[in-house]
Amino acid sequence: MPAGLYASIASQLAHEGNRPAATAVVDLIYDLLAAASTEQAKQDLLLYLGEAQVGIGELDAATATAQQLPPGNHRDAIVEGVGFERAKAGDLSGALEDATLL
Repeated sequence: MPAGLYASIASQLAHEGNRPAATAVVDLIYDLLAAASTEQAKQDLLLYLGEAQVGIGELDAATATAQQLPPGNHRDAIVEGVGFERAKAGDLSGALEDATLL
């Protein structure tokens, strides 16, 4: 699925400091999401969107994306990524708060 590649590309662009391009790539995932034809496709795309949002540092957006998913692996993966990034940034209380979403 191209959304997984988009998530990786967006993360790499953000890592290289090209935030405008990273954001534009994330927008491509939003476009795919709008066209999702099944609930499973929507959940898969939400996972990739959340991963991309974590990868570009949009942690609040990633949390909002995770909240659109039912409890389980996809949601947990996004919440885990958000918590990890918050902890890396020194926001341990934020990371703990994210963990309570699991």
